[in-house]
Amino acid sequence: MYGSLFQRRPFLRARRALYHCNYCQKDISNTVRIKCAVCPDFDLCVECFSVGAEVTPHKSSHAYRVVDCISFPLYHPDWGVRPSAAPCSARLRHHYLFA
Repeated sequence: MYGSLFQRRPFLRARRALYHCNYCQKDISNTVRIKCAVCPDFDLCVECFSVGAEVTPHKSSHAYRVVDCISFPLYHPDWGVRPSAAPCSARLRHHYLFA
């Protein structure tokens, strides 16, 4: 007769964004985001970061971290290093990821 609560109020079904861009308000929960290392709880989408967006008190000159939402580990302590991986680790030390 009345339908379920979710049918009557579809906004209850929608997930709330965990992260949003503090400049354009876009949902950046499932994508790469830029987190300011100076301002508490301040995130930007890649597009706004790339044009130097500033929202008081945030400044584009602040230090930042790139945060990805990868759902699988990139490294596990039980994984070993083969001798053939040594040249790769040397490249990483010198910031030459793909030479």
